[in-house]
Amino acid sequence: MKKGIVTAAIALLFSATAFAGGEGTKVERKVDVKEQAAGVYKLVYLADGKVNVKLNIMDQKGEVLHSERIINSKSFSKKYELGHLPAGEYTFEIIDDKGVTVEKVHHSVKASTEATIVKSGAKYEVVVRGEEMAPVFVRISQGSETLYEESIEMPKSFSKVYDLGKFAGRDITFEVVEGSSLIARQSF
Repeated sequence: MKKGIVTAAIALLFSATAFAGGEGTKVERKVDVKEQAAGVYKLVYLADGKVNVKLNIMDQKGEVLHSERIINSKSFSKKYELGHLPAGEYTFEIIDDKGVTVEKVHHSVKASTEATIVKSGAKYEVVVRGEEMAPVFVRISQGSETLYEESIEMPKSFSKVYDLGKFAGRDITFEVVEGSSLIARQSF
């Protein structure tokens, strides 16, 4: 009977060692940051023992936007809302007794800016509606030839009329871009 208990104890020891990564190998920690929904990022931290963790979330310039300490935790999972921030790359810096782990996320913002282009004869009106807009870039082309380009810096909605009477014919295309997002493309 004792032999069976000893055999079971040895088997349990070997399976525990294998689970931890093999003899002499220890899984120290795992850090992962993934986008869960638009603008919501989930940080998962797993460790073998209880540790103190410092978390910094920084913008592209390295400025700390959020900082917190998680005390005496073995593992945790937390969600962070970045939806109110402008589009760009953000850094999650996780510091513990094992060192520093850096996870970068590319946060994009759904375009809240809309653009419409209306044709009336040889005139085309571009109407852009939005709040707190990045510079808007308008490109007008005919086939593969660019006829006109301009960057417009307006903090809010605007409209502008383009007279293209001297460019007879068809195949006029308007592209309206805010920041790096195409918000309208229309051909006439």
